[in-house]
Amino acid sequence: MLFRALSGGAHEGEASERVTDIRNAAQHAAELTNQMLAYSGRGHFDVRPISLTELVLDMTHLLGASLSKKAQVNYELMPEIPAVQADIAQLRQVIMNLITNASDALSARAGVIHVRTGTEQVRATLADLYGPTPLTPATYAFLEVTDDGCGMSEETRARLFEPFFTTKFTGRGLGLSAVQGIVRGHGGGIVLRTALGQGTTIKVLLPCTDKTTRPAPSQPAEPASSWTGSGLVLMVDDDPRVRAVTELLLRDLGFDVLPAASGRDAIREFELHADEIRAVVLDVTMPDLSGDQVLEELRRRRADLKVLICSGYAEEEMQERFSSQDMASFLQKPYTRNALGTRLQHLLGTADPSET
Repeated sequence: MLFRALSGGAHEGEASERVTDIRNAAQHAAELTNQMLAYSGRGHFDVRPISLTELVLDMTHLLGASLSKKAQVNYELMPEIPAVQADIAQLRQVIMNLITNASDALSARAGVIHVRTGTEQVRATLADLYGPTPLTPATYAFLEVTDDGCGMSEETRARLFEPFFTTKFTGRGLGLSAVQGIVRGHGGGIVLRTALGQGTTIKVLLPCTDKTTRPAPSQPAEPASSWTGSGLVLMVDDDPRVRAVTELLLRDLGFDVLPAASGRDAIREFELHADEIRAVVLDVTMPDLSGDQVLEELRRRRADLKVLICSGYAEEEMQERFSSQDMASFLQKPYTRNALGTRLQHLLGTADPSET
């Protein structure tokens, strides 16, 4: 069913590429969730020797799907680059942020983005190093992203790494302030060169290690569940990537899906389709109304509503905000198709709503 929904009559190769994009987007969203949890002290880091070149190569397909169609990306990657000791999820976020920001700097026009990896020997003060802390003299591996876009004014340059500062209507990922925090946390630094109308270069330097790179442990393949449901599910999440992936999972499980991007949107959609909605998949952390606030409003309208609560936080932390009955249907992010299906099967049972 998932293949048919994705292909829409397209060739098998195109459908396969879209499945790859969805899988990568789901992995990226899961890593972003885990990264934010680690920042708040509720997650964990997985530090290992990593090749910046291999990491960029692994991300090229996902990066291509995320960038402006008018952006031409040139990769100049050092083949035998020394490893850096780092958390792979955080470095992926650094790469994604730098390259998508470069794409955004091109606006709607055609342009070129250069992505380079290599090594640099730092011996003394480094020109254009951003921030007050000098780098310890050593050999550093670097990732450098250059665009020929609009460049930055001195005012923008001075504020670029401030938390919540953005020149865009909507932000992506955790922003450059988090990039700076990640790089500093790994003992590295950022070199920034930019001028208005002359493009921007951002170089991230990380200290090399003599340890041998090793891949992240792979998870065994999960056998697909045969259970399918039916009916309309209201799916509420403010992250567009999570919404897109979860919608596809729900449709593959047999449901029709009504997506909502915020708590207030969810309440509006529920009022329009209250009689049709069989269940709600509800994110807890949203910018306008929290999941528990949304749940209270929905239950006021329909007391018997079936709700699956989802969060990147651990189940123990959610128990103070939700009843034990609601927590029986809690699902922690990131989750698989099977985990989502199992929770919905438990929540809804096996009865067909058309028979009631």
